[in-house]
Amino acid sequence: MPATGPDPDGEGPILRRIVFRHRSTGAFLVGDAYRGREIKTCLTDYFAVLAGYHPVMVKVGETEFAAGGAASAAGIPASG
Repeated sequence: MPATGPDPDGEGPILRRIVFRHRSTGAFLVGDAYRGREIKTCLTDYFAVLAGYHPVMVKVGETEFAAGGAASAAGIPASG
């Protein structure tokens, strides 16, 4: 089962979630930081999102939007 978000006690697979909003388009970018030992869970969640599974609603202030598999687009991280 995919992880559902940040885990405040620090024992779950996701340590932190960060959300960015593009100033001119209003598009959101959501990034989750996974615990190193949870790389398998990270990849499983990532591929599930790309396939359209694992919908997540994210709330930032008064704004709530669809993320994860419910997002209108999913990206592939760029390599350096």
